[in-house]
This record gives sequence, C-alpha cells and structure tokens, in this order.
Amino acid sequence: AQNNPPSPIIYSNVEKVEGVVSSELFARAQQWFATSYNNSKQVLRMVDNNRLVGMSLFTFHYNGGLSGTAHCKIEYTITIECRDGRYNYTIDSIYLHVRPHGISDYSQTYLLTDAYALQKESAWKTNMSDNHRQKMWQMAKEKTDIYMKQLIISLNSFMNKSYTNDNW
Repeated sequence: AQNNPPSPIIYSNVEKVEGVVSSELFARAQQWFATSYNNSKQVLRMVDNNRLVGMSLFTFHYNGGLSGTAHCKIEYTITIECRDGRYNYTIDSIYLHVRPHGISDYSQTYLLTDAYALQKESAWKTNMSDNHRQKMWQMAKEKTDIYMKQLIISLNSFMNKSYTNDNW
C-alpha cells in the first residue's frame, strides 16, 4: 500500500469545442466571467494571450455548538486558457478561511485531499474542539465540491454556445 501525502484539491480539465477559434473561446470566457460574478472586474486578476486568471470566494456558516457559529470563506483561483478548438480550466489555490465566534481574525488553511490533515497545525487556530474542526473541514470540502462542480457546469455550458446577437 502506498502512503501518499495529502495534496491540495484541484479541479482541472481540457474541454474540446470543435470548430471554434481561440479568440472566440476567449471572448466567451470573458463573457462567462462577466455573467457569473457580481463584479468580474474585481475577480479578474490577469487577462492576456488567451488566458484569464480570476480569484473569488464563497461563504458559508458552520454551527459549532457551544463554541458558536463560525463564518467560513472558501477562496480559490480560476484560470481559463483558450486555444483553437479547446480550452483548459484550472481551479486551484483553494483555501478555507475560518473566523470562529468571538474571534476577530480569520485563520486559513489549504483544503487538502485527506480527511483532516491539519488538525495539529498551529497556524489554523479556532476556539472549537477537534471534533468540530473535523466536521467543519468535511463540510467545507463537501460545499467546495458542490460549488466547483456547479461552476464547471456553468462554464462548460457557456463555452459551448454561440453568443452572437444578429437580431438587433
């Protein structure tokens, strides 16, 4: 049996869009950012050479019982690269930021592929019991997986449609 160390969670794939040139795919990707995020100008960090890089987040709350409710943010980077007939998306640098009830600062950690690797990491401090940190970790991974799969479905759907408006 191999003992592989936990690794960061990454969503990535090359998608084919036959007969569509890179400039059209790039335009579609820009439109997708504009319609998928409330403020795409704030999300987009780099736009050049058929490559878009954005940073965004989503939030949720975790009920820590007697410890109170923790405010959680999942921050991520999304990169879309376009070539003739295909595009590649990568969602990575996924961080869990936690601000437990009664604490003013967020602590952060990478979301990793294992169940709960960072329970002893001193940089990830909460006022919760280890049991609640494990439950919050699992909830964060589940919510991230659902969110990212929906984001990918939205992107793929958008990239496979032509958005010309000749009827004006």
